[in-house]
Amino acid sequence: MANKARKNLPDDAELSCILGRISYKQKEYGRAIQLLRESERKRPLAPTSIFVLAMSQAQTGHKVEAREGLQRALDSGLGEPDATEAKRVLSELNRPMRE
Repeated sequence: MANKARKNLPDDAELSCILGRISYKQKEYGRAIQLLRESERKRPLAPTSIFVLAMSQAQTGHKVEAREGLQRALDSGLGEPDATEAKRVLSELNRPMRE
């Protein structure tokens, strides 16, 4: 339904955000990034959406953006259990690579 609604409301920031979160749950990380960035250009993202964007970036190998996003989500008041997951992933991203 959300995809059908998007055809009629292509510039709706909230709809882009919803579709981005759905894409993340479906492991379509590239699409999630695209939709959440699109939404963010129109209005600030909520902490949970920042978290989803950062987690999608982590999954696609964009480590710098993922680190920045996870920290921003935490600084914005990300709630549990996402805050615990954000801290865990942030710790992994900050760990030096072993050779």
